[in-house]
Amino acid sequence: MNQKEINEIEWSNQDNWKWASVYSSDVDTRVWVPKRVKWAGWTLNFAKKQSYLWLFLLLVVPTVFVFFAIFKG
Repeated sequence: MNQKEINEIEWSNQDNWKWASVYSSDVDTRVWVPKRVKWAGWTLNFAKKQSYLWLFLLLVVPTVFVFFAIFKG
């Protein structure tokens, strides 16, 4: 069995999904995984440390730009 197949098995395992939308699997090597409903987009694998960096970048960086846009002018 190759890693791609292992990732798919982990993704399909209901125990790796918390609150129906938070994915966490140490065995899955991906940081970004499709959501349970694949057409709905992607989510982070919160078992990976890189996911917290992505979360930081996606939330904090735009907030800083908005902050400077509001208070600079």
